[in-house]
Amino acid sequence: DLKEAERLSSYPAKLGDLLLKKSEEGVVVNLMQWDDYSSNFAFPGMMGTYDEKTREFFQGTNVNSMFMSMEGGDVNTIFEGQNKKMAFTHHQKFIMMDTPKKNGDGGKELLAFVGGIDLTEGRWDNRKHPLFRTLQMNHKGDTYGKCFRVSKENGPRQPWHDIHSSVRGPEALDLIQAFSERWTKQAPQLVGELVNLHRIGLGDATTLENDGGWYTQLSRSIDSRVNAFDVSVKQS
Repeated sequence: DLKEAERLSSYPAKLGDLLLKKSEEGVVVNLMQWDDYSSNFAFPGMMGTYDEKTREFFQGTNVNSMFMSMEGGDVNTIFEGQNKKMAFTHHQKFIMMDTPKKNGDGGKELLAFVGGIDLTEGRWDNRKHPLFRTLQMNHKGDTYGKCFRVSKENGPRQPWHDIHSSVRGPEALDLIQAFSERWTKQAPQLVGELVNLHRIGLGDATTLENDGGWYTQLSRSIDSRVNAFDVSVKQS
């Protein structure tokens, strides 16, 4: 939980503060968040994703924060296009970074996380899925629910049954490509901020360790309206 994370690390336990701290240390931090088209500084929006709060938090910092909405196609009416911006998004929830190798030889490798859990309030859960008994402990002030009317003090909190996976090795390159293609399409003014993996020795799949015994493949449901596909990707 938050208190344990604060106790075990010299870095901030909250994600926004952590990204800010790392960017101040010289780490390139590229943040891509969904832009809730219905939100503004007076209204949190239909989905309550805190995009405006995030925009304000990182404004003027070293974090490259971009906010991206879904785009309608040529066959959509104006109303349909606006509706897609407000209610549709691609749930590409992943984090990619370089990290010291697990074998401790002093080198670096790629580490990625991908899954279905939103990185926002009220999502932390465990296999017991408590609804009430943790409201004054682990979930104090962190209750979220769209299924019923929810009181942060009295609950019930909404349980979450989802998966997030840690990925090391060559497959992490596919996740980085997915991020880079989306960034290139929707943040063209900041394409130069994407890290050149070959320059830091992490761009070649044959040199990345793959000793876990797993063979993986990344599947995506996204199109060229919001994605600049690499020429190596064959669109069906």
